[in-house]
Amino acid sequence: MSERDSKTNTLLIEILIGIIAEIIVVILFFVNIFIPIIIGIIIFILLILRVKKNEIFIINRIIIILKKYEKIKNNNQKEKKKVRKFGTLLDNGREKLEKLGFNIQHNGDTIKNNFFGIHLTRRTKFIYQFLIRRLDKSQTKRPDEAYFSEGYPESQKESSITQVLYDFIEYLKNKRKFSKIYNFLRIKKKE
Repeated sequence: MSERDSKTNTLLIEILIGIIAEIIVVILFFVNIFIPIIIGIIIFILLILRVKKNEIFIINRIIIILKKYEKIKNNNQKEKKKVRKFGTLLDNGREKLEKLGFNIQHNGDTIKNNFFGIHLTRRTKFIYQFLIRRLDKSQTKRPDEAYFSEGYPESQKESSITQVLYDFIEYLKNKRKFSKIYNFLRIKKKE
């Protein structure tokens, strides 16, 4: 009887090991099938969101560049690169900025709405300085409230108000939130 019990126990252990092995194979099979499908769905959704909310991305990029600019403005080489990058972003995003309510004038050197204006100064096709000005109904406020980049002469930079830059960044953040809500509601209406 003991031989029989040991053979039975051995047989049961082998069956149990076989069942566990089958379960592991099935789990690995489903993991290998479903993970790529899930990743593909996530990538597809991200691409759709990016296309529909394209103007939000320009706002994000402007915010990031301006925040980094304020940190590195005392480093001359990095400052020039950021100003050039900022100008290129604004040049390439003209249509998106117009969709967000900005008016573009003077071959893209003046970008403004009712609250803020950006003036870009070029020597060649690249921008080497910019200013952000607070506006009152698309007109310059009196007294003038502006943030001047490092490319301006010292006499003008003395009157530079850093708070204008921070207020502009905050304005863009609020614009981004509103744009997300607007796009969401616009998509719902179409359905």
